[in-house]
Order: sequence, then structure tokens, then C-alpha cells
Amino acid sequence: LEATRGDRSQIAIGTLNPGESRTVRLSFTAIAGGEQTLAIEATADSGLNQTAEATVNVIAPSLAITVEGPSLRYAGRDARYTLNITNDGKAATNNVRITHRIPKGFTFLKADKGGTLDTNTGSVNWSVGHLEPAQSVQLKLLLQATELGQFEHHVFASAEHGVTAKADTTTKIEGSASLFLEIQDLDDPVEVG
Repeated sequence: LEATRGDRSQIAIGTLNPGESRTVRLSFTAIAGGEQTLAIEATADSGLNQTAEATVNVIAPSLAITVEGPSLRYAGRDARYTLNITNDGKAATNNVRITHRIPKGFTFLKADKGGTLDTNTGSVNWSVGHLEPAQSVQLKLLLQATELGQFEHHVFASAEHGVTAKADTTTKIEGSASLFLEIQDLDDPVEVG
């Protein structure tokens, strides 16, 4: 919880007569999910002091993302990647967007569920939209291995209220062996036997 007036909120109540009580409203912003404990202390002249605590359970969306793909691929072959996005929080979230940054050793072939290639950034982007708590979405991407080397794939998920998640995987591209056979006829003519 974050107080709207800095780290601590102080309110001057003034004089309280015997048996009198006043209600004071405190304003806080929830900046993280989970159980949050709020401690209140009242002080007065002559060393009077009283404390109280309240626990608030803040529900918030949270995203988890994983990416699965081949660890080894030969040049010229297709590589399939599967992205799993889950809202593992306790609240629904909107405006979920997924980005898969394609490394230079691959070219884009196709993506399902409306995934589009942004040629300026070299990324494939999906707009998932709304995710309920515990709801998952699976996205598939087909790339072609074009250059030899080891390449990292970076996948990002974002939603409203600053919720983010990321995942990485590495794929090594190797060249396949190719053989060439040539037959040379050196001696002509050849005797029988």
C-alpha cells in the first residue's frame, strides 16, 4: 500500500473530549497484490499512545509465460515454437499483449491467432485481450532456420496496470553434412579382364 501523501499519512485530530470519537478516512493506493498490513498509531500529549493493525488482501492480476521450441535445428528446416500465457493472479486482466522477438538466424513463416510480423522491430505480436484468473492461452509460431549459430528467443507479455512477464529459450542452428561424389575415367581404352 502506498499513501497518497508520501510514506506516512499524518492527520491532526485536535482535542477529543471524554467519550468522544471521530472517524478519519485514510487514502492509500494498492501497488502490489497479496496480503498487506496497515499499522496505525494514535498519539497525544502526556505520552498517550495506542496502535492498531488491519490486514487487507489486495487481489491483482499476474501473468506467467513460457516458450517451448527446439534446442537444435538444421539450417533450412522449420522450427515450431509454442507460447503459453496464464493469468496466475486472483483478478481478471485486460489488454494482454504478447511479443516474440525473432533472432537474426530465423525468418518468419506464420503465426496463429492473429499474430502479425512487425518488420521494423523484427517481432511477432499478438493481442490476446481479456484473461480471467487461471485462464491460459496457447499461441503457435512457425519460423525457418536460416543462419548457423546459437540464437536466443525473447518473449514478453504485458497487460494493463503494468503487469508484465517474460521468458527466453535458445536454439542452436547447425548445417547439415552434404556429400559430393565425382567419378573420373583416367585410363582409356581398358583391356578385357
